[in-house]
Amino acid sequence: MTSRQFLGNLLVFAGPAGSPPPFDLDAVVIEQDCDLVLEVETEMSIVEEPIESLVRAMASARPHEPGTVLVDHRSRPARIAALVHDFSADPPLRVAWVASSLDNLWRRADALGFAYVGLPLLGSVHGSLSAAQALQLTAQSLWRHRPAKLRALWLLMNSEETALLGRWRDIGCSIQIASPDRYRS
Repeated sequence: MTSRQFLGNLLVFAGPAGSPPPFDLDAVVIEQDCDLVLEVETEMSIVEEPIESLVRAMASARPHEPGTVLVDHRSRPARIAALVHDFSADPPLRVAWVASSLDNLWRRADALGFAYVGLPLLGSVHGSLSAAQALQLTAQSLWRHRPAKLRALWLLMNSEETALLGRWRDIGCSIQIASPDRYRS
């Protein structure tokens, strides 16, 4: 079942990961680590390159900073990696990194003109944040940045987690929860 809420001018839908979104997405966010190993492409290709150059490239590779986002435009929808994990740090997930990734996400989405974005509850997919914490960070970041070009958000969450959307009012968000049946196409 899909829930639909209104957050200012932003239309927020929620549904389980893997279900089709109610609109065509410009970008899908994935929860990722600084070394880009959590969500890897499953398609392998043969590289015609000497092993020495590959070893040099691997040795010189540096991890990205936690809290940043990386946009891959090679697919449609674009993939945005939110770097919220650093496995060389203790703990490997920090609330500040999730908040920073969300803040950077809305800035980049606006700069790139993304109007329709799919988003998991960052920090709760591979990390230790509860769905309630992740949803609260998402709402707070949206209210801080109010991305002008973002029109609709597809929150990827299970049916138990969608009940948390009603709590957005408790953290200062004015949301009207509507019956999903009212908006089915």
